Amino acid sequence: MLRLGKLYICYGFIVLCLGNIIVRQSPVLGLNLSVSCAADVVVVLSGRLSYTLMTFLPLMLSVWFILGSDFDSAHILRYKTWKNLLFAQSWKILINSMVLALIFVVIANGLGYLYTGKFYNWGEVNSLFYVKGEKILPGYSFMGMLFIEWIFLCIRNLILQHIILLCWWLPFSKPVGAVFSFGVCCCEIANIKIRLVLSLFSIDYFVWKYQLQRVWILLGIMIYISFFSMFYIFLTKTKEVYDEKI
Repeated sequence: MLRLGKLYICYGFIVLCLGNIIVRQSPVLGLNLSVSCAADVVVVLSGRLSYTLMTFLPLMLSVWFILGSDFDSAHILRYKTWKNLLFAQSWKILINSMVLALIFVVIANGLGYLYTGKFYNWGEVNSLFYVKGEKILPGYSFMGMLFIEWIFLCIRNLILQHIILLCWWLPFSKPVGAVFSFGVCCCEIANIKIRLVLSLFSIDYFVWKYQLQRVWILLGIMIYISFFSMFYIFLTKTKEVYDEKI
């Protein structure tokens, strides 16, 4: 827990330092800083490349810290069955995702306010949201947008962690899971048309401008739930057939 706490502090420092550099060098914010708000800064910082640079390494290390010893025979005896182990791991991953997403959202919005002096203005004509899409986004408050940002980042973190964990359940070495998860991020960075995790669960302006984008998000959630559930059910049943109990 001490290592994990230190990792969270380091992650906050990374988001603060790298986020500051990214905001300063962003051409979008630089040209439209007078009409920007903290939500615009979050959009920039949660982009595919920016988010991967700031988040993937802390995310991977946190998975190693909280789950790294779960498959050791001396450690897993207390879980009694593979299903109990998977349930415990899922809760750990969920909590870790929530904490990392909260750190990112708080620091990114704080940076955004320091640079723009506004938390949220997407419901106004004098906003970058209107400049990008020639329409406003009524019906949302700063707290509402904050919650949506947090939820989307939680989903990102959950999926990337479950990709790592699934590789651990399969007969692969632990580094393979991290490489495979990182490869998903790299594919999205290399090609904007690939919408797997980072581009799919985004709060970019297009998500709010086009309803079809929100439909794809809901469909993506259903697909990922079905995919992971199917594989975990198969793996736990297979292990219990041969081992019955841990």
